[in-house]
Amino acid sequence: MEQNVGMKIVACLIFSALAIVACSHAGPRLVAAGPALESFAEKDLDHDGQLSAQEFARGLDGLATPREVQRIFQRMDLDHDGQLGTAEYFPEPRI
Repeated sequence: MEQNVGMKIVACLIFSALAIVACSHAGPRLVAAGPALESFAEKDLDHDGQLSAQEFARGLDGLATPREVQRIFQRMDLDHDGQLGTAEYFPEPRI
């Protein structure tokens, strides 16, 4: 049950962070939505271009338990550096 809630939150974050699939001559691509980038910047309290675990958790305050937030963060932190860059926060889809 706890994992399902966490995955739903991840899905909501990803879908809220990405705009509609746009097609160009280069093929389909996802375009990050302006409001989503602004939301990332608002969470980035120290303005270093990355979200620490604490900054990420503040953005999910009340939406998940601390344990769920930690699990989501760990899954999103692909390079395991303890930070979420925009590439990890706005992942490219695998088509």
